[in-house]
Amino acid sequence: MKRLALLLSCCALLTVVLLAVSHGTRPSRTERVIAPTRVGDLVPVAGAISGRAHVIDGDSLEVSGTQIRVFGIDAPEWRQRCRGANGHFYRCGRWAFRALAQRLRSAPVRCVPRARDRFARLVATCYQGNDDLARWLVAQGLALDWPR
Repeated sequence: MKRLALLLSCCALLTVVLLAVSHGTRPSRTERVIAPTRVGDLVPVAGAISGRAHVIDGDSLEVSGTQIRVFGIDAPEWRQRCRGANGHFYRCGRWAFRALAQRLRSAPVRCVPRARDRFARLVATCYQGNDDLARWLVAQGLALDWPR
């Protein structure tokens, strides 16, 4: 009976340790593997969408009720943390979200659909005025240029 109790205690302790380790550490932006849309996953679509944009995360918007994934970039997700040059973690997902939301307050956007991805999301090149939002996000250090 004591052996069974000891075995169960060890299993419980191991489970707690593994959960603590998996939730307590987050990989850096460069270490994390993210699977963005691949060109081979795209299905053609047509028709530009314009209007006020609401930010979903650093590379996803909602425009006129349509969810759009910004083409050609990979930005951190809302809850993602990244390692800064000083070695400390920071909330890069929130930083990207807030910067994009601030930018989009000033004027509506126009998104030119390129395709739908394998998850049926619309993938589009989005502009605010003449500025390509993907290029702006990359130039600001808020997203990675993802090869097209």
